[in-house]
Amino acid sequence: MGSSQYVRAYVREKCGTICHDVKKMQVCADPIIRVNLLKICMNTRMAFLSRNVTLEHMAASSKDPAHKSLVHVDQKIVNEVLSTATGDTAKN
Repeated sequence: MGSSQYVRAYVREKCGTICHDVKKMQVCADPIIRVNLLKICMNTRMAFLSRNVTLEHMAASSKDPAHKSLVHVDQKIVNEVLSTATGDTAKN
């Protein structure tokens, strides 16, 4: 609850935190555990926001390019899973 700017800032902060935490998963050496943590833990952290925040506030806005959204989090998780599954050769 709050103003539109407050809710957008909250979503931006949470998405940024999750994206930052996805990077921390790189220290896990076992690829199976790493992928499971990404799918089960990181991917579900957005479920709370998706249930409780309107779509208007969850969506990325062209008026606010710094606004991180669900798309950024999904993209980060997908890239990390691909990196893990291919032994970091997916970037090439």
